[in-house]
This record gives sequence, C-alpha cells and structure tokens, in this order.
Amino acid sequence: MRRSSAAIALLLAVFLAGCQQAGDPEAGGIPESASVPLLQPHFPYAPERDDPPALRAEFARRQREGLALLRKASHAHADAAGGCVHSRPSVAGPPQAKLWLPRPPKITARLLGRQVEIEVELQGNPTSLVCRPTAFAMVVSSGTGGTSSFNNTGGVAEFALYGPAVRTAPRRFRVLGHIPDGGSPPYHLSVDTEALPGSRSTYVEQVLRCPTTGDTTRGCLDGPVLGAHAITIPSPVLPLRGVSAGALERSLAAALAWDPEMVRIGAIRCPSTTTCSVAVRDPFREAKGTARYRIQGEQVAGCWLGTLTGVERTPAEAELVAPSSLGGCVTWR
Repeated sequence: MRRSSAAIALLLAVFLAGCQQAGDPEAGGIPESASVPLLQPHFPYAPERDDPPALRAEFARRQREGLALLRKASHAHADAAGGCVHSRPSVAGPPQAKLWLPRPPKITARLLGRQVEIEVELQGNPTSLVCRPTAFAMVVSSGTGGTSSFNNTGGVAEFALYGPAVRTAPRRFRVLGHIPDGGSPPYHLSVDTEALPGSRSTYVEQVLRCPTTGDTTRGCLDGPVLGAHAITIPSPVLPLRGVSAGALERSLAAALAWDPEMVRIGAIRCPSTTTCSVAVRDPFREAKGTARYRIQGEQVAGCWLGTLTGVERTPAEAELVAPSSLGGCVTWR
C-alpha cells in the first residue's frame, strides 16, 4: 500500500513535532560511525488536551523547531550539488521529468522468521536539507499479484533519521520489521528514504527468501493471526536457540539503546530465556513502571522476538507507552 501525498505531508508534520532527543539542527553530511545501531520504529504521539503541562510544553517546543527547519528547507536548493539525484523508474511508475529526490538507500535484507532484518547504508553526502534523508520507510508485503493486491497490514514501519530533537542516525544502521498479519509467502520488501519537505527516493525492492531453505515460499512462516482486544503471542512458538539469559539481556538492552519512544529505559532483567522485564520511566508524565515481554525464538539461531504482555504503572492510571514488540539477535551476521 503506497502512502498518498496528503498522508506523507501529515506524517512529516507529526514527525517533526514528535521526535524525542536533542540533535544537530543543521545539514552538512551524514555522519560515519564505528557501530551499526539498531533503530526502533518511530510512532508519533498525537498531543491530547489532557496531557500534563510539561508534556504539552515539550511538544510546543518541538513543533517550533520543526517549523523553523521547514522554513530553512524552503530556501534550500534541490540539485546534484546538494546531494539529490534525478528520479528513475520504479514499480510506482515512470520517472517524473526534472524531479530531484534524495538518494535511495543501499540495503542488505534477510528474513529471520517472523522478522525482517535490514542493514541500511545511506548513499552520498548531501549538504542540502531537501536532499538529506530524514526518515527511512519499509513495507513487507505478501501476495502473488500486482502491488495493489499485496497485503502489508502490520508490515509497515517508519524510522526517524534526522530532524529537530532527533539524535542523528549514522550512515549505516540496522532495522527490524515484521511479516504482515495474516500474510503468507512469498514476501516482498520495499524501502525508501524521505527528505524535507516530503520528497521520497525511488523504491528499492526485492523478494525475501525463507531462512531455512533459501526458497521464496518453501520454509517460510505465515504471518500472525491477531485476535480482537487480546494479547497475541505468535504461534507456533519457536524455541530460542543459541541464546542464554545473560546474552538475551544484553541483546534487549542494545535493541532499546537508540532513541526509545518518549520513555527512559532502566534495568533490564531476563530471569529465563522466555520472559524479560524492562524498567521504563516517562519524565514528562511523571510516571514509571515495568514492561514485561514473552520471548520466543526465530528460525535463525541466536535471534529472538519479544511480545509485550503487560505494563505495571505508577501511578496506576498513567499513560506509559512501551513497544508492543521487540526483537534482535545476540550476534548479527
């Protein structure tokens, strides 16, 4: 499912208002890094009238920063000197004449089982705000017909890379997505980057291969079937292979090390290889608690998938958000 231009504009506005940690507000190239961090998906929060005053003030500050960056971007040039490239044909259609876009990313992707690992490398060294990627988007679809017939429910994710209040992502990073709910192989991957003020690179696409066979259908898992108003643990539950409780704690800590949404992460405990708890605190809501996860394995040894089973909050009525799903590998390939 492709996003409409109106939906892209809305997503960008919310993204600019809802990013969460201080970062470099200027363009000037994408930084290098010795590590390859695992980024968590960006889930924008829509401010509510009954939000605490500290949270409302924080969102107002971020919105001002976002608008200031958009004004600056309106005076930037989209051209080859700034790091943009001309559009090229994709499954979405032929290129549009004289349209400058951010460069598409270079990716290496593999199915872990129910998750898709993508190692991303941003290309070029853009110096113009309208050529520099601010977000990375991925869509995992299932189906055998044309793009319009694909199912991607649950397989869409967006990752914040750069912008007001965002810790700038390095040139290389890693993300995890999910196969779609109720999906079945073959699975198709489509990714792109997005820059200010909403221009998107051409799509990079490929068919994913099953981790146990290398085939596009044989050996893959079906997507989870979700129940209404219930916590759903994907089944069949796969055993965790090649992972100790200590290694699982370290892997979970690494998965939450890069800009978790709105909360601050505390102690992580895995008393076994099937359950873990994560201490979380939201300074803007003056709330704290513990998020509990059920852990299961993936088809690739050393990789795991965690499903949120509950959050204990103080105060009990506080809104304390924790990721509904987490994943990782104790070692990456």
